[in-house]
Amino acid sequence: MKIRILAVAAAMALASAGAGAQEDVPPCSELVTQVDQMLASQGNDLNEEVLAQIVELRNQGGEQCDNGDEAAATGSLEHAISLFNQ
Repeated sequence: MKIRILAVAAAMALASAGAGAQEDVPPCSELVTQVDQMLASQGNDLNEEVLAQIVELRNQGGEQCDNGDEAAATGSLEHAISLFNQ
């Protein structure tokens, strides 16, 4: 299960890397990248429930960011980041 969740997170990270090449990248994209980096470095240390919640919030925040909903994206992504410290 963890491997599958990490594979999804890695795929999302690659998709986000392509978006980073755009000139007008919203600030929420930096939070997406931060969550992706934290997943890559700390994902194996998390229990499955927390990991799944982080990945879901990351994906939700990424979608909100892509849709221009900066406030919602920031909330989702900051919540994901906070779960790494539990």
